[in-house]
Amino acid sequence: MKKHPGPVVHLSDNPADPNKLLIGFENGVLALWDLVNKVADYRYNCNQPVHSIAWHYEGKQFVCSHSDGTLTIWNMRSPANPANIISHMRSIHPLLWRVTHREGFQTPSITIMQGKTTTVLEMEHPVVDFLTLCENPWPSNPEEPYAVVVLLESDLVVVDLASDGYPCFENPYPMDLHESPVTCIQYYADCPSELITEFYSAGASILNRKKQAYSQKNWPIKGGRWGACGSSNTEVIITGHADGSIKFWDASQVMLQVLYKVKTAKIFEKSKQAKSLNGDDEPFAIQLITMCKESKVLAVVGASSHIILFRFSKIEVSTELSILEISIVYTSEDPDTPEGEAPPLSAPAALKRNASSISTCSISSIPATSNQTLPEEPPSPGASEPNPTMDGCRNNIPNLRVKTGFHKRAVGYQPDLCCQLLWVDDEAPPVVTGVAVNTAYGLLAIGTTNGLAIVDFMQKSCLLNMGTPDLYGSADPYQRTPRSPRKNKMADIVEQLVNDSIHPQGEQNGGPTSPTNVQQRRTKNNHHDPGRLQRSKSQGVRKVVKTASTTSESGNGEDRSESSFTRSRSSSMSSLEKESREGVQSVAFAESYTRKEEAVTCPCLWVGTTLGSVLGIVVNLPPPGEQRLSQPVIVSPSGTIFRLKGTVVLLAFLDCVGILVPPAYEPWKDHNKEERDTKDKRMATLQTRTSRMSPSSSTEIADRQFIVISSEKEIKVISLPSQTCTYKSKICDTSYLVRADVFNLHNSVCLACYVANGHIMAFSLPSLRLLLDEEYLPLTDLRIGRTFQMSAKGKGVYQCSPTEIQRLTVCSETSENLHDMLGDLFLPVETPEAPSRGFFKGLFGSGSSSLDREELFGENSGKASKSVAKHIPGQIGIDSLRAASGGAMSEVAKARIALQERGEKVSELEQQTAAMMEHAENFAQASHQLMNKYKDKKWYQF
Repeated sequence: MKKHPGPVVHLSDNPADPNKLLIGFENGVLALWDLVNKVADYRYNCNQPVHSIAWHYEGKQFVCSHSDGTLTIWNMRSPANPANIISHMRSIHPLLWRVTHREGFQTPSITIMQGKTTTVLEMEHPVVDFLTLCENPWPSNPEEPYAVVVLLESDLVVVDLASDGYPCFENPYPMDLHESPVTCIQYYADCPSELITEFYSAGASILNRKKQAYSQKNWPIKGGRWGACGSSNTEVIITGHADGSIKFWDASQVMLQVLYKVKTAKIFEKSKQAKSLNGDDEPFAIQLITMCKESKVLAVVGASSHIILFRFSKIEVSTELSILEISIVYTSEDPDTPEGEAPPLSAPAALKRNASSISTCSISSIPATSNQTLPEEPPSPGASEPNPTMDGCRNNIPNLRVKTGFHKRAVGYQPDLCCQLLWVDDEAPPVVTGVAVNTAYGLLAIGTTNGLAIVDFMQKSCLLNMGTPDLYGSADPYQRTPRSPRKNKMADIVEQLVNDSIHPQGEQNGGPTSPTNVQQRRTKNNHHDPGRLQRSKSQGVRKVVKTASTTSESGNGEDRSESSFTRSRSSSMSSLEKESREGVQSVAFAESYTRKEEAVTCPCLWVGTTLGSVLGIVVNLPPPGEQRLSQPVIVSPSGTIFRLKGTVVLLAFLDCVGILVPPAYEPWKDHNKEERDTKDKRMATLQTRTSRMSPSSSTEIADRQFIVISSEKEIKVISLPSQTCTYKSKICDTSYLVRADVFNLHNSVCLACYVANGHIMAFSLPSLRLLLDEEYLPLTDLRIGRTFQMSAKGKGVYQCSPTEIQRLTVCSETSENLHDMLGDLFLPVETPEAPSRGFFKGLFGSGSSSLDREELFGENSGKASKSVAKHIPGQIGIDSLRAASGGAMSEVAKARIALQERGEKVSELEQQTAAMMEHAENFAQASHQLMNKYKDKKWYQF
């Protein structure tokens, strides 16, 4: 060749003669190179550019794939013209000469040709590459492929070639590698032991429907080995994805095993125009996940400000999904109006601690009972037909439409309630920043950037729905002047309702207050638009709660794209007081003390805001049983306020001896199965629940309790009910706390904090003694801050990249056992013996011999040619020298290990040499004795 042919696209050995190397150039020129003589034996000229080349196992022919879709078969010794040309429709890139080639049509597919039969297997995703699995690894023998492994853009498929119809093998691992990006993570390291089994059973019941299309053979890809020991805890990781799917993973071992998958997008109607609140094309993306492990109740928050409550069931049923539509309006009037400059109304002395604590929305959301009749309103437009108003703006409609009617629910998590925040006056719903569910109370708390909503998911009603400033009442520490005249008119009604919720008239007379009397007093003092104080109910089980809360000044410049992770970082209290918009960041249910010197604990909800306030809300529950389903739940702010610097990120509770107090829960029971049980069994269950849910007295918890509050700047441990700050610790002056979690570790309770400067800090509780302060990972990506969390025994996870989840631990015991937990991905296997050539094949064959590549290309090959490129390193910089000097000790350690291994190999070689010498001596003695025996005998004497 007078000039270089161009880029090389293929290199392969002749299966029958490794001395021959086939070189394929992109322009269509092929050359069969003799490695020993360093000359080209044959040259082949193709008319089209070459993409791939594959040898026949006999080594006498090879096939080329070209850019125009043709296949050319060449005889090795006939370079003039190809032996055969096969036409194809499209360009073929990968090619193996066994029985397969790729892509027959526009649809991604694999074409399998066996004899005169051609089979086209369509794929769901574009094909990236494929590989055949053969019984024999040597290319010089017939391969006998039994499966083909196809790598797709979002999946991995293995096709059974030995079965009729070419079915796929059932994949035991999650191979939808990049099906949908992970948007949130929830980690539980101390789950009940039966939880994984039930999740796996729910997932297997769905897969059983598809097993008929799978091959009956086992998964063909094998290898690896488990570690010597695993985790003693049952660990579960829940991932939320951009397409609205939720996956449950078994994380008890060092690997992740998918257990179950839930698709939340099936609940909503499909719409091509659907978008999330920040304008993305992912309206179903999961943002928050919380699960009650004992009762198996799951609450998820989507990107369209929708909250879905799931219940776990082992029975497949057809149900209709209940819907609650809630609006939290954070409006401000014109500051120049005279009404807006009116001073706030002062509360009576008896109401100082919880004055002005219920807004218009909470009035309208108290549910009706059998003794209370509320006028029915027509179905809301947002419930069935969410159309905009006449002027084109969206008002009182949700971002997504929920499917109505009865639908079949598979075994596993079944949707029970869907809460949707509404558009109001063309303003998008607020972003949900926190959610808490308590199955013992039957309540769901929703914190948003505007305020708080409390939902009774047993009665499917909204109990409380108000802006954050309304939670303070007259005790607002930021002195926000109410500018809405409507709120001033409602002041008397609000205070009266607060007084009624704290001192009901029924208690003075020795009996409970009936809902009818409460409604009569509410109607008597109501001077506001009655239409906005009524709970609207639509047809069937579909309920709509559309209420508005009017608060003080607000700004509309908030960025919703970063959801709950975007908040103020200023530590100055003066700058905090200038904030016009305050949101709820964290919510937590607990049996706690809400007021000073209380004698007994009661169910309550603690709320942490973005301006560092912690407020307590009292929950008055009806007696369990039928009354719980008919009588309303009354919630009212207690007036207790704690203040910290920065956004509140954690609320936790300890008893008097420092033991973590878990939230109350209802033991799991299948509600679908319960409906079929008798009434006697149901009453027995309710009686058991009554005894467990009764409030405990203060003597049972040694007259006090601790509440642990962590904000971005500081941590406080407050003793209850005295409400005194027992311990306090400052996080950092130059950074802020991103995530905090409380967990049990070695019979003690610890608080782990992740700081934005990359430090991981651990404190003892309740003393707040610093146990650990290590620099780990700076907050360079918001994804890390959103997903970082710690769980039991000091184990934690976070999402380090869009496709990777990193696990970590702060426990030294787990770190020491990590080596034993790690398994082996690959196990060394001896290579089977190469097939023998045979006497006649070697005698009449081409005379090719085996080639030692070490002699050809190694140190024994002599001096390299001048035309061979050499790597000439440049000047070593200071950083490289530092890196080299820093790794000197590790290199010395490696050298010692290598020397030790070399010594062991030398000793083994000495033992083998001694054994061979002994064997040789024995053979020599036996040969000598045999020679002496027959040396004097004639040939005819044998």
